[in-house]
Amino acid sequence: MTDLTVLFVHDRPEWADLIARRVESYDGSIQVRTVEDVEAAEAAIAEGGVDCLVSDYRLEVADVHVLLSRLREADPSVPIVLIADDGRSDLAAGAIEAGVTDHVLFESAAEEPAVFVTWVRSAVESAADTGAEDAGGADGTDQTGRVGIEAIPDAVAILSPERLEAFNDRLIALTGFDRAALADRDLVEEIVHPADRRRIAALIEKPPVEPVSIEASVVDSDGAVRICDWRAVGLADGPAVCVSIRDVTERSRDRRRLARDRSLRRAIAHIASEARSRSELETTLVDRLADRRGTRRVWLGRIDGESFAVTADSGGAEPLPDLPREQDERDPHPAIRAAATQSPASEAIDDRWTLAVPIAFREVLEAVLVVEHEQPIDDAERDLLVETADLIAVAIHAIETEGALIAERAIELGVRIANGTPYTAALAAIDADDDARVSVRGTVPTGDIVRQFVTLRDLEADAFREALAEQSGVQTITAYGPADGPVRLEVLLDGPTPETLLAGAGVLVESVVATAAGTEIIVECTPRRPIEAILDLLEERVGPVSTMWRRERDRPDGSSVLERGQDVTTAILERADLTDRQREVLETAVHRGYFEQPRASSASEIGDALDITESTVRDHIRRAEGKLFGALFR
Repeated sequence: MTDLTVLFVHDRPEWADLIARRVESYDGSIQVRTVEDVEAAEAAIAEGGVDCLVSDYRLEVADVHVLLSRLREADPSVPIVLIADDGRSDLAAGAIEAGVTDHVLFESAAEEPAVFVTWVRSAVESAADTGAEDAGGADGTDQTGRVGIEAIPDAVAILSPERLEAFNDRLIALTGFDRAALADRDLVEEIVHPADRRRIAALIEKPPVEPVSIEASVVDSDGAVRICDWRAVGLADGPAVCVSIRDVTERSRDRRRLARDRSLRRAIAHIASEARSRSELETTLVDRLADRRGTRRVWLGRIDGESFAVTADSGGAEPLPDLPREQDERDPHPAIRAAATQSPASEAIDDRWTLAVPIAFREVLEAVLVVEHEQPIDDAERDLLVETADLIAVAIHAIETEGALIAERAIELGVRIANGTPYTAALAAIDADDDARVSVRGTVPTGDIVRQFVTLRDLEADAFREALAEQSGVQTITAYGPADGPVRLEVLLDGPTPETLLAGAGVLVESVVATAAGTEIIVECTPRRPIEAILDLLEERVGPVSTMWRRERDRPDGSSVLERGQDVTTAILERADLTDRQREVLETAVHRGYFEQPRASSASEIGDALDITESTVRDHIRRAEGKLFGALFR
């Protein structure tokens, strides 16, 4: 390997010496001589034997220009490497004013000996291959003004009103035109996008004194439009401008996409909060999504009996195909797959790409959102639609829950869970009589733990408590209440329980009674609730479920749940908008007899049960009472 002598010009000698030692240690065939200023560099050049010049561009600009110019006069074959910051168009302009810049090395990379050596050798080999050419190149461009800043990820060009004076290989890569073709073209008229030509022409006609940055698009040889960041500065020695052109198409698209996505999220949140009915929510949703660029059609469907019924549709003129409820394994539609698996499914159908996203709340399928697009839907768009589906699922659940409270028609259902609840198992374990009953009076979920308040009838309490304590999922059992009244137990269980699963699915639980034969639950919901899917979920999570009876009926005199005494508590709690902690404390206080005279439990005892202080209990109760009375009398 040929020995090389590098002249390193830098005004920080300690840093230059450190780099020199590291480079020489890394590659013993390279000798690095360091100097601090132009005068010392000139003396070294005059002595001869310099194979490459490395200079810090942050020297005084005039000194850099003088150094480069004098070196070019003395020996134009010696390559120059400038140590620079990333993406400096003013650096390119200054270097061109002075002579030729063959290579630019980033400052951070210069600290790595391997990178330093690579760039020096590349510059020397390139100079050897090219030779000391005359100023006029074969393509007619001015080679002494050509920019070879290949370490900067920008296209660089010198533009005058008459011609494209000089450019680097990055411009060739950006535009797709070869060097000869670029030299013969009017850059503004043939490469700049028509919408941006006037602004670029103005830069050339009146070059800016200070660096400026604008966004303008370039049309490449294939007709593709590339969004670019143009950084320009006028040259001091003539009516020309130096520009660095960076392709920011992907960054710009990402920025615009993020803006569109933020706008969509705000719109969906507004739709979810403002809709007063499920049909309004679904119609507004598909209309908004259908406005997205590239979207051909958006529709919503849900399982209705044995078919898949479309409930909202936007953007399509032709009717949608009838879809069976069951998945056709030979040719399943994405909507059917999404409903069956509760996972997004996509497929190219005809001339569009179809993505189906399940809308499910707490594992209960509410609907399927189907988006038909001109192009394959990427991961970012898919994630956004999944996020949208999750938000809409919450909104549907809220609307259906409110609807269950105020609807004039209702489905009332009696179901039996044969086994799978700890109360039934405990009753069976003690061989309880057929008349023995465990009634669940209240259920308060707290995270993964469920607090239940139950009363016992016609059974021996101590034996039942011992049997219940042995059941899986039972954490603690606490007796409370007056000694002469019915036996009351507070039971902490691992969730979920049948009550929390049903309530989470938007179903009103009216009563829960466990016997040795099973647990009977009476529920009520609106006709629109997917009751079959809810019962399937209950069976999957708890155990075999059978329907004892089912009836759909009008509520008496058009009354709603709000007007029926047994459901006033649920309705008022919904209106009062208690926090989870306030509701937990209040229900615990009620079921533990805090409001009875005399009190069955004190605030201190309730605090011990909930692991909070007595004062916190009183504060939560006082605040909850204020909200409840406000909801009742407003």
